[in-house]
This record gives sequence, structure tokens and C-alpha cells, in this order.
Amino acid sequence: MTYSKDSGAVGTGSPKPSEPDDPMQMQAESVAGDQRVMLQCLIEEFARMGWNANQIARLFENPFFLASHGLAKQLGREAVHECIEQTLQRCGVFHFKVSEAQPTQTLHFVERKPK
Repeated sequence: MTYSKDSGAVGTGSPKPSEPDDPMQMQAESVAGDQRVMLQCLIEEFARMGWNANQIARLFENPFFLASHGLAKQLGREAVHECIEQTLQRCGVFHFKVSEAQPTQTLHFVERKPK
């Protein structure tokens, strides 16, 4: 990732400068809706990816994550922690382990000749 002082662009260092009306430039914008529902959805999304309560709470404290940080500023830290606790009690945290089974025997195939 690079930062260009001239264009303010963040990305791979494209030679094209960033333009204010560029339709491909991502823009964050507030929308109407229930903030508590959004909060629950964000928490559940990360819980289903295996994040624990502490990891999720840090997501709401980091200003780099605009949606989660903005919700924490609007609703308050205590409300966020309470919602994390309630959501994890309701849906849990998804955990998985990848393992590879060892073969127990070698199979030998016999080729049959057509009659």
C-alpha cells in the first residue's frame, strides 16, 4: 500500500491521481436505520469468523474501522460491550480446526481385462 501526498490516494500506487467525482472511489456515508441492529450484525459477523469478545471489542475501539468505531462513538463503549456479551451468548463463537487424516492402509487396485 502506498500513500501519495499529491493525490491522497491509498492503494497500489496507480499513476492516475484520485479525482473527487471518480465513480470507483469508495466513499463512506451514513444511512438511516437502527444502529443497534447494525451493531448486532457486525458483532455476529465477526463471531462467526471465530473472533472472541476481546478481539471484537478492539474492532470498535480502532478508528480505522469507520462503521464499528462510529457505532461505538454514537452508542457508547458500555453499550457496545453489553451487546458483544449478549450476542456471543446468543450465537456463540464459531471455532474450527483443520486436520488431515493419515491413511490407515494402502489400497491396491487390480485392473481387469475386458472379455
